[in-house]
Amino acid sequence: MRTQLAEDPDMGRCIWDLLGMSDECDGRIEFEHAIMYAGRQLNEPWAIVGACTYHHRGPGLNKDLNRFMALRKANLDEVVVKYPKTDWRQIWSYLSKRFIELSIAG
Repeated sequence: MRTQLAEDPDMGRCIWDLLGMSDECDGRIEFEHAIMYAGRQLNEPWAIVGACTYHHRGPGLNKDLNRFMALRKANLDEVVVKYPKTDWRQIWSYLSKRFIELSIAG
């Protein structure tokens, strides 16, 4: 899976850069496991986003934005079936209302 992620051109850029908001980006790009399920990080390509050190482990961390960007990559119908103990549609609804303007801008 690491090879698959490394070949994805979006994983080589910080998610803030993808949204056109890279003014504060700093450090190398790291793989952020943005989605948790049953207390564990999901190790699925759609659940991992690229984030610079500042936006991954630094003061620029915004876990909700990271989750939003990961869920944008997911097939929500498949996620709901594969991981049924979480209300993914409710999470998507909340996050998309919060970040959809950023998504459109980027």
